[in-house]
This record gives sequence, structure tokens and C-alpha cells, in this order.
Amino acid sequence: MTFDVVVVGGGPAAVVAAEACAARGLGTALVLGGDQAWPANYGGWADELEQLGWGAFLGPVWSDALVVLDDRQTRALGRRYARVAKQRLRAHLLARCEALGVVRFDARAEHVRHDARGSTLSLADGVVLRAALVVDATGHRPAFVHRRGEPTTFQAAVGQLVHLDAHPWDAERMTFMDLRTDHVADELGAAAPTFLYVMPTNAQRVFVEETSLVRGPAVPFAVLRDRLRRRLARLDVPAGEVEATEVCLIPMDTPLPDMAQRVVGFGAAASMVHPATGYTLARVLGTAPDLAAAIADGLAAGLAPDALAREAWRALWTEDDLLRRELHLFGSSILASLDADEQRRFFEAFFSMPATHWTSYLAARGDVGGVVRAMASMLVHAGFQIRWKLLRSGTRLPALLLRGVG
Repeated sequence: MTFDVVVVGGGPAAVVAAEACAARGLGTALVLGGDQAWPANYGGWADELEQLGWGAFLGPVWSDALVVLDDRQTRALGRRYARVAKQRLRAHLLARCEALGVVRFDARAEHVRHDARGSTLSLADGVVLRAALVVDATGHRPAFVHRRGEPTTFQAAVGQLVHLDAHPWDAERMTFMDLRTDHVADELGAAAPTFLYVMPTNAQRVFVEETSLVRGPAVPFAVLRDRLRRRLARLDVPAGEVEATEVCLIPMDTPLPDMAQRVVGFGAAASMVHPATGYTLARVLGTAPDLAAAIADGLAAGLAPDALAREAWRALWTEDDLLRRELHLFGSSILASLDADEQRRFFEAFFSMPATHWTSYLAARGDVGGVVRAMASMLVHAGFQIRWKLLRSGTRLPALLLRGVG
């Protein structure tokens, strides 16, 4: 069977890519490798997801997000936050794929080989597919995409959806970061900072997650479980019925793929994770149309497969994207070096900046100039210790800022 593009993977990146390609009129196959559920919860800024056209798949939406610095200081960020209605989004995308003629295969993709006219993909059930281009969207450990090394820092989290008679959080507002550490004041490992992320869905149900933002090596799940238990006890949150548990490990500094290769990555397989937040979904939702357009335009222009792959890679990683990634990786390396007290002071300074600055920095594909302004502003707002950490890289930060200005 022959297609314009074959997308491999069963998560959001794969299904979004297949839908976008089919919407551009490309003959598209989706190799799911089985009927895969989406186990992770996806959160994000409501305005960003709405601007991308996906507002119909948000729920619940909180009217504000809070950053708790200590018992006396809580910052209201003045920005709505949402949890993605993942099952509704998945059902919609799969239905769209079917309506657009995407051919679905449930067997696992095993081998790919290339020739001058395209690529041949062999599935575990013996089916062989031909395509002008193969897109690998199989996640952090991609099936076919080759990278130039391994990640060294990770975001780790342990979350629980809990049912209680009552809980202390306002159901209208979520807690983006609770940076208090009094529950682990006696613990030597408190130098590896973690924070609490809270999404209350009503007066009795709440999702609580203990998160290590970025650390190398990763903070162990056992440590996160213990800290979550101790934190909830410190907050006088009674034990409740745990409806679901989620563990999450996200590589934060995965090296870029080799962009000369014929298989094109997408999502985490293409190292598209935001190095400062760990988020991927908004970037995937916003970039899938660019990927599809590059493939459609390349095929219409009669590009050879290797040139077609290069154009697809360029759509995912523009010059601005590459520079933005360098800036974020620098910031992530600073965060990975902070102890708990330094992390609290860092975010006190970060969220003291004008909202346009920190919003640009956290955006999935924000304006490079906005990221530069945010980093320059941190040099003004941060205290001496944080400023010293930013500057002790020598010429690296000034060089990055100058490139961004240029």
C-alpha cells in the first residue's frame, strides 16, 4: 500500500500530525501500534490553547493560577489555566482522521528502509507500507529517529487524583507552584527542590502532584511520593480515596535529532519538549499544520525524498526555534543548579517581571524577543545569588541575548 506520508505513534503528536496531513489532502496512514490510551494528564494556559483553536477541548478551566512562595506570600498570576479534556480531544482527532481518509494500522512498526523514491515501512503483522515520507511520533524513545546523545536532566512527578470529604483549596483557582518546604525541613535531600501542583475539580476531588521541575539525575519517584505524603499531612489534608495515580518522567534537555535523516520526528521524538516547563502538547498542536504544509508543498514541487525530509525538519525547527531552545536550555541549566531556597527566590523574581515577559518565556513557541526580554529582566529583578548564577557562565548568556536581539 502506498501513501504520501506514514505517521508512526499512538499519542497526541502522532494523531495530530496525521489529522493535519490528511487535512492538507495528503494520502496518510497512521500506524498506532495498538489502540493506545493517553495516560498522562495535559495542562496548559487556557489563552494559549484557545489561540491555537483548541478551546473546545478544555475542561475544567480555572480562573486564575497561584504561586505560593511561603506561608505569607502567594502570587495570583491573573491568567486562566486549563486541563485538556484528553479523551474528548483524542476521540475528535481519531474521528477527523477517519473522515479525512486516514488509513489506520494497529500493528507495531518494526523496520524502515529508504531508497531514491521513498521509504518502506514493515509492520509486525507482515503488512508493508510505502510512502514518500515517514514521520516518527513515538515519544521520548523514538522508534526510528536518531539523536546526537542522551538527555542529562529530567522533570519527575508523582500525582494522585484524590476524593475527600473536603479539601482546603479554592475550586475556582489552581495552584501552579507551591514552593513551601517546611514539610521536608529535616531532610538532607531537601536541597533537591520540589513543589506542589494542585488542580481542584470540585469541593471533594483534587489532583495533587509533587514535581521536580528539572534535575540531573532525576529525583526518584519514591522521594516524590514521600514528599507528597508529608506535604499533605503538613497542610492538614486528610487521607482520602485515591482514584488514580500518575507518574511522569520527562527528559528536559534531549539533544536535537540529526536533521539530515530521512525519517522526520514530531513531538518528543523531535526533541520538541519545552526545556523550561516540560510541556509539549501546545507546541504539537501549533506546529502540526506547519509540518503538513511543508510536506504538501514539497510533494507538489516534486522534491526528492531526502529534500522533502529536510523541508519537513525546517518547518519544525526554524532558526528562531533553535535560538529559543538555546535560551531555554540555558535557563533550564540554571534551574537545575538551584537548591530549594534559591528556587523560591528565582520564581519570586520570575513572577515579579511584567506578565508579558514571563508569558513569552513559558510560551510553546513564543516570540524570541520576548524570551530575550524575560532573561534580561531576570538580571534586573533577581537577587544577587541568582544574578551571579546567571552571569557566571562568562560570555554565554550575553552572547545568547545579543543573538536574540539580532
